Amino acid sequence: MERNTLFESANDLIAYLYARFPDSTSLSPIKIQKILYFMFAYYGANIGSITEQDTENTDMDETYPKYLFPEEFEAWRYGPVVRDVYFKNKNNEYDDFDQFDYSNLDSEVLEYLDDLFVQLNDINDFSLVQRSHLDKAWKETYDSNNPYRSDKMNNELIIKEYMVE
Repeated sequence: MERNTLFESANDLIAYLYARFPDSTSLSPIKIQKILYFMFAYYGANIGSITEQDTENTDMDETYPKYLFPEEFEAWRYGPVVRDVYFKNKNNEYDDFDQFDYSNLDSEVLEYLDDLFVQLNDINDFSLVQRSHLDKAWKETYDSNNPYRSDKMNNELIIKEYMVE
């Protein structure tokens, strides 16, 4: 059976990032959330959207899972948030990750994710927040009249917005 996500959960992606980039364990809660969001969007738009038809005339021999991880984002005041990650981070549950085995994942995809992480990590937290506030998926979901409401964002719309047509 073909997998629908590259990582089984957003937590696995965080474990991978902590294993690959030991300094990333000091990321702020906002930065973790925005990195998850932008990695989800760019992965889905650039790798997860590759179809069998796309690979017919290339040296690519496979398609990839559509999503980076299965969780949905919610539209919070400071941008998209994965609720489970927020609470685990708040409760310091990411302090003692075991080593994450990523040997079964495609090395080219991991290289893409590594490069993306490095670029996103170089951007300050609130620049990432401001950028996420420009996205249609967040703007259409966030209710500024009720800032403590946290409606689910549309994952398809998140990815579609980052696709180059």
